[in-house]
Amino acid sequence: MNELVFLSENPELAKSITVKLTGSDLIKGFEELTRRREASTASRQFNERYLTRAETAEMLGVTDVTLWHWAKKGMLRTHKIGRQVRYKLSDITAFMEGGIK
Repeated sequence: MNELVFLSENPELAKSITVKLTGSDLIKGFEELTRRREASTASRQFNERYLTRAETAEMLGVTDVTLWHWAKKGMLRTHKIGRQVRYKLSDITAFMEGGIK
């Protein structure tokens, strides 16, 4: 991995490199990347906490109406779970630290 970072920081050097891969090398690499991504995504989703409007409003010290306005303006993401609106704790934390971009 360090080699890739080195090459990305030195594009002139990277231009002169030739890489030969077999089909099975590509398949193994793709499977590994897919496995890592799925594991990472599953881990984040499993550990993610979703808060209700009331919990979010209390945490931010605002009203439900303010939450609605912020969501409408794209300042704070909402997530529909069935017919209910929820807020990711990680989104709220990011918002408190300077907003979600």
